[in-house]
Amino acid sequence: MKPSHALSVLVAAIVVAAAIGLGDVLGRARTGAPRTISVTGLGLVRATPDTFSFSIDVHTTGASTTAALAANDATTGRVDAALHAAGVVAGSLATTSLAVNPTYGSQGQITGYAVDDQIDVTSHLVARAGAILGAAIDAAGNAGQVSGLTFSLSAQSPVRARARVAALANANHAARELARAAGAHLGPVVSLVDHEHAAPQEVPIPIFASTAAAPRVPVSPATQSVSVTVAVVYQMS
Repeated sequence: MKPSHALSVLVAAIVVAAAIGLGDVLGRARTGAPRTISVTGLGLVRATPDTFSFSIDVHTTGASTTAALAANDATTGRVDAALHAAGVVAGSLATTSLAVNPTYGSQGQITGYAVDDQIDVTSHLVARAGAILGAAIDAAGNAGQVSGLTFSLSAQSPVRARARVAALANANHAARELARAAGAHLGPVVSLVDHEHAAPQEVPIPIFASTAAAPRVPVSPATQSVSVTVAVVYQMS
């Protein structure tokens, strides 16, 4: 899938409060109290995600901790190599947990040991997400389980900047309309606070019984929205 670069900007204004501070019907301010107006603007931008991430847990067993760890190291090594070959760059893989636990028989006796090693993967190659997932599953075989596939917009995405600019312009437009209705002129910004909202999109991953059942995982991220609200206080004259 080729990510779309088209962005559609939807802008809406929410006027939270108009603290105009009129002292009388003619609009004169109280003595010593500057007149202000407070508004909230909303900028909403939709775009195709530029980042995806998932986790793969490698589970191996052995008669001893040494054997279980050796088997786990061999499998995770194959997974790392397959991910790098699929285009995942160095530094985009991270081991986030490693657990070694005994396994027990029906009588409560220790029969061996199990090792679980979780690897978190992050990549900007959204168009190759299916191939990268397939490579990880193929390399891990029945020892691997993939979970937590999410698509998101990176912190450096220009979409966030577009949403912020749209929100501020929207707040400014609403403030000018209110000031004009009050017979006043909009002055400089007194305070400004912004809040971003961008929820990642989680995609379910089918569980494959064997590598033969996992050729290439079909994944297709939907467009996501990033919204920014800004609360702005202006001075009026």
